[in-house]
Amino acid sequence: MKKQVARYYDRKMRPQAIEVGAQVLKWDFRPDSREGKLAPKWKGSYRVREVVGTDTFKLEDLDGKTVKRTRNAQNLRLYQPCSVVSP
Repeated sequence: MKKQVARYYDRKMRPQAIEVGAQVLKWDFRPDSREGKLAPKWKGSYRVREVVGTDTFKLEDLDGKTVKRTRNAQNLRLYQPCSVVSP
């Protein structure tokens, strides 16, 4: 059963191409309780400062301040700025 679950996960898992300098959003696993369940779950944007391991990254904010903890790729999403089209 464990092998079946692992195969299913590996089949659905798509690795992200996150490189140094890429802008990412990080998942906020402790949202502000005042906002309730509709609070945004992704915070950012941050820049990837260093690749520590296979799927582990050190981040910095856009001002250049380093984020204390490293983040796993599962908790990161590539930032795609939205383009506003004016009529």
